[in-house]
Amino acid sequence: MMKVKIGISMEEDLSKKLEELSQNMGELKASKSELVEAILTAYFRSPVDHKEKTKELVMLKRSGKL
Repeated sequence: MMKVKIGISMEEDLSKKLEELSQNMGELKASKSELVEAILTAYFRSPVDHKEKTKELVMLKRSGKL
């Protein structure tokens, strides 16, 4: 499958947590990009209504509850 590069902005604390996770992956040596892709793959392959779940998550994030 072809890969596409995208740029994203995220809060600094999330970026630090992602960096820490990447560094703690030991023998896997997973990059931050690979971790984000794995998380998104799991989300989009889950049996939820992605439109509704994403809407809920965005609203929770905006209200400071996430």
